[in-house]
Parts: sequence; C-alpha cells; structure tokens
Amino acid sequence: MLTNPYVWHTHVTTYDAGPDQTMRLSSILKLQQEVGEMQLAEVNAGYRDQLKNGMAFVLTRTNVEIYRAPELGEKIAIKTWPRGTKGAQFFRCYEIYAEADGQLLTSSVSAFALVDPVEHKILRPQMFEDTFRLGFDLELTTSCPDPKKWAPPVPTAPVAQVTVNHSDTDWNHHLNNTVYADLLTDYMPDGQAFDKRIVAFAIEFMREALPLETLDIAACAVPTEVGGESYVVGSHERGECFRAKALWKRPIL
Repeated sequence: MLTNPYVWHTHVTTYDAGPDQTMRLSSILKLQQEVGEMQLAEVNAGYRDQLKNGMAFVLTRTNVEIYRAPELGEKIAIKTWPRGTKGAQFFRCYEIYAEADGQLLTSSVSAFALVDPVEHKILRPQMFEDTFRLGFDLELTTSCPDPKKWAPPVPTAPVAQVTVNHSDTDWNHHLNNTVYADLLTDYMPDGQAFDKRIVAFAIEFMREALPLETLDIAACAVPTEVGGESYVVGSHERGECFRAKALWKRPIL
C-alpha cells in the first residue's frame, strides 16, 4: 500500500549548498526526484519496475515556491505524494519542512507524462494505476500553484552556448531534469544568481537534450520594486528545449 504522504528525513549537505550557504535550486529538484522514486520503489513501482511494464514517467513542468531556503547543515523533512491526474498530466506534490520547528520551507508541484520508453509515445496515466493499483489522495493539496505553460514577457537575447556533457546526463541518456535549474541560475541576466534571493522558480521541459548536443541559451529580465523576474530559455537544432524563470528579491544587507 502506498504511504501517502511519504516523508524522508535528511539534511542540507555541504555539496548541496551554494555560496550563500543555502540549498541550490538544483538540489531542491534532486531531493524531489529522489523522494518520489523512494516512495514508488517502496511499493515496487519505481523506475525499473515501470520499465519492466513498458512505461516511464517524464517530467514536463515543475513549479517551486521558496518561503525560506533550507540552510547548510539544517535537518529537514521532505514530504511527497501523488495527487492524481488531469488529462494526460500526472501531478505530484512536495513540501520541505525544518525539523527544528516544523516551518514550511518550500512547496512544489510537478507535472509528468507517462510514455512508452521505446516508442516515446504518450500513454494514458490510468495505465500506471491499472498496472500498480496504488491509489491516490486527490484531496491532499499544497500551497504552490500547479505548473502551467508560459512565455517570457519580453524578447530574450543570446547569452551562451552550452554543450551537454557526460556529467550532465543520467540513466535516461539525456540532460538530467535537475541540471536545468543550474542553467537558470548560471545564465540569469545581471550577475547570475549571486546577489539574488530566489523566492520562486518554474521550469518547462519541452524537448530532451542529448549527450554532446549544443544548447543555445537566451535570457531576459523584468525588474520589480524589490528585485526582478529572470527568464532563461534553451534551444537546439530540433527546436526549443526548455524554459525557466525565477522570481527574486535583493537580499537585505
């Protein structure tokens, strides 16, 4: 039977923290990726079990709100639960809490598509439930809005070309989903993410990026009263690959 929600107790490691001693955006996504797999593996419905049954989940969109970034060495608990389906999308929710006082640190919703790993055709989400018979808690929600389609509000300008290297790829033989958050923080306009306190970010995964493929990175920014909104998009010869955006504030000195 599916434990819902599933809770993983861990801490912010030295390699998960950035120069401001808080958890990197990509590390938040890594935690989410791992805890989701842990929950499904517990009931023999993890990645390898899905492949045996001719299916696999691929991440299509993610939305994350950061109320207080987890800090270096901090003990945290991350909760996750599948929230059912809408059309061809399968939703999963995540929350990270501080162990010390139970403060909610981050809230997130990700959308997935179920695909045939060989033919890459989209499958009905119900096929997963029909195969594994897990059941979903459709009433349990999170404070983070569901991820949706969006586009940068102003034109982007080219900023870099990036090669998909061996260290960027995963068992699916393409750029790992978490690396896109690093591309966002590395290529945000106006000094990357060094002087920015990111309070929310979203990524739309449109086409996979393959080993040794070149991504053309473009970016733009829109200022706000307390900070700004930064947009980073990537394309390759097969079309647009991803879109990423961040809402940020200037840190209080």
